[in-house]
Amino acid sequence: MGNKIKTLRGDEIHKTYDFKETLGKGSFAEVKRAIRRKDKQEFAIKVISKSKLNSTELAVIHDEVSTNFSSCSFSCLCVFVCLCDV
Repeated sequence: MGNKIKTLRGDEIHKTYDFKETLGKGSFAEVKRAIRRKDKQEFAIKVISKSKLNSTELAVIHDEVSTNFSSCSFSCLCVFVCLCDV
């Protein structure tokens, strides 16, 4: 195993995960508890609403994801970011 970033489109993410309660919320994003359908494994997925971002903010988000992923410790298995409205 190793660290990886998983990218799914809005329709794919709903086929892959069952979204549960909101764990945290900010001005343009929220973290949801999600269950992967194929094996019932739990994840926390950061859902970023693209409709609330301008192009500069979207670029900052992409940089943030890259930075967070590169500094992820060995205990961090996956980084999930959904740039969509769920």
